[in-house]
Amino acid sequence: LLRLGALDEAIEQARHALQLAEEGGPAERHVQGGAQGVLASAWSRKGDAARALAAAETALGAAQRSSGTGYNFSGTIGVAEG
Repeated sequence: LLRLGALDEAIEQARHALQLAEEGGPAERHVQGGAQGVLASAWSRKGDAARALAAAETALGAAQRSSGTGYNFSGTIGVAEG
C-alpha cells in the first residue's frame, strides 16, 4: 500500500495488524516492528514528523527486543524513513 501511495489505508492496516498482534501475545512481537515501521514510513510521507519518529522509535525498540531470527523489510525501511 505504501508503494501505491495509499497512505491512509497503510496506516489503517498497520493499526489493525498491531491490534491482532497484541491479541496474539509475545509470539507476534515481530509483527509490531513491521507494523510500526509501516506507520513510521506512512506518517513521514504524510509530513507528520512527530508521529513518524514515535513509530520509528517503537519499531526500533521492538527490533532490539526480538530474537533476531525474523526479518521484516517494511519495519526496517520504516525506521530508516521515519
